[in-house]
Amino acid sequence: MPFRSRATLERWLDEFRMLQEGATARVVVQDSSYGDDGGLVVVPLRNATTTVYLRPPTAGDPCWRVVFEPQHDETALTAAELHGLVAELAGAVDLCVFLTAKSPSP
Repeated sequence: MPFRSRATLERWLDEFRMLQEGATARVVVQDSSYGDDGGLVVVPLRNATTTVYLRPPTAGDPCWRVVFEPQHDETALTAAELHGLVAELAGAVDLCVFLTAKSPSP
């Protein structure tokens, strides 16, 4: 997997925030097998109990992926809450597309 430093991801996220007001994603520290300052892009969801993060491209897959971590409890939403979740996921999609465009092609 190509290494992206936390500083690079934060810079890209700052650029994304200029394009999409209200973006709530953040970069958190990630252990890196390279021994460097790695980062992980996390998209907090107010309307779900799962954690969502964006996984960078790998050797066999050139696309960024939105990853949903498993959850122990069910999520039961009202129609209004589901609309909120859809909006949050749309933001994750937009960020995924943005990060794919920022990443060099293999």
